[in-house]
Amino acid sequence: SDRDQYVAIHSRWLEGQCERRVGDQLPKDECWMSPSYIKAILGGTIDKPIVLIGDGQNKEVIQNLKKDPDIGPALIVVAEDIVPDGADIPQPTSDMTIAVMSETFIGTRVSTFATVVGLLRVTRGADPATNFIYTR
Repeated sequence: SDRDQYVAIHSRWLEGQCERRVGDQLPKDECWMSPSYIKAILGGTIDKPIVLIGDGQNKEVIQNLKKDPDIGPALIVVAEDIVPDGADIPQPTSDMTIAVMSETFIGTRVSTFATVVGLLRVTRGADPATNFIYTR
């Protein structure tokens, strides 16, 4: 149903090591999850909710997505919007469930979590083309 359709973005800063781990030969977009990167993946159309999960280490990622006029209104930040005040950030298993069940998944190639999510999505029948873990 339409209610089940959403995009999951897994933002992983890796204690500040994301860009170093991605390397010098590739764009760093997947570390920053910039609005332009997300829109390019989604074909420029934001027509469903976007659920952001991740380590929450780079607050600039969240701020930039919230400020974007297209993405901001569709954005749900699990750590801020769903978790009650004062509660811990969700466990990786809840984040993984959100990501695995998404219609489209956008992750970071240097995150083991993102790779496992991609594999789980395919094993449950998702089209591999709906996993955006590697920059083309």
